[in-house]
Amino acid sequence: MDEAIDAAMRRWREGDLDSATVHIERALALLGVDRSEALFVGDSPHDIMSGRAAGVVTVGITWGAFGRHELEEAGADVVIDRIEELPALLARFPARTA
Repeated sequence: MDEAIDAAMRRWREGDLDSATVHIERALALLGVDRSEALFVGDSPHDIMSGRAAGVVTVGITWGAFGRHELEEAGADVVIDRIEELPALLARFPARTA
């Protein structure tokens, strides 16, 4: 799966939605990736809302502190229950070309 993930970022402190969105936008800028090419994976409703505010496709993962219902309520585009589901999900998105 390493070849499918260009970057992974973590916030050191919980912040408001605006600051989380800034982190996502910064990652996109650093990678030179358009938001239409990005997936944002998160395990909390705050993560999902941040990704949606940044305009990227959001993937909720249920092996964190929150379940499917909370992630769907937050507006996740897709929710997966096992990490093994991620490669098939990534395959649905076109590969970036340099």
